[in-house]
Amino acid sequence: MGDSPSPPSGHSRRRLALILVLGLAAATGVIAGVLVAVSGSDAPDFIGSPPPVRLVAQAFALEDESGATVTREDMRGRVMLLTFLSTNCRAQCPPTASTIRVAMEGLTAEERAQIAVVAISIDPEFDVTAAAVTFLDERRLTGVMSYLVGTVEELQPVWDAYGVLSSIDSGSSDNHSVPVRIFDADGVWVVSLRNGDDLNPENLIHDLREALPN
Repeated sequence: MGDSPSPPSGHSRRRLALILVLGLAAATGVIAGVLVAVSGSDAPDFIGSPPPVRLVAQAFALEDESGATVTREDMRGRVMLLTFLSTNCRAQCPPTASTIRVAMEGLTAEERAQIAVVAISIDPEFDVTAAAVTFLDERRLTGVMSYLVGTVEELQPVWDAYGVLSSIDSGSSDNHSVPVRIFDADGVWVVSLRNGDDLNPENLIHDLREALPN
């Protein structure tokens, strides 16, 4: 009868086990590294808060500070930075507008061309076109931001669609929603930033760049 192979000694078995463990660890590390690299290259890394659900920017058609009609469709193919402001607000609106201005100045001309900055009135009692012009001029946002105004009847469906509290609802120009939301070029809401929390020029620049098409 031929000789049967001798069973490995205890030392040999431990050595084989160690080789297998190290090999598996190495392979797992390589796979994990590949997965991280792939996901990192594809998924935006936002600083602000993610929206609660995947939502697409809702339709609107409102007059801007010059009297021209602006629609959601006009933003198609560009990232949209959307906020809701009051020209009579003395609380969150001025610093929010200033942060947006500084952030836009920190982007390149090529990046700015891919972004539509829109403020929708939250306070129609005060937000007439002349007030919007003055607000933009005083904050050096003329030509940077479109300030959309309208009647309560025109604006209420927009407030409802975007889930914001208006000054009409609160009874105060200083008490209303002031979100800063970023929608990607496909119109999908991708991130929000809040004044007093994560909204500052550096974070806004970062998240706008993350939302831009690669």
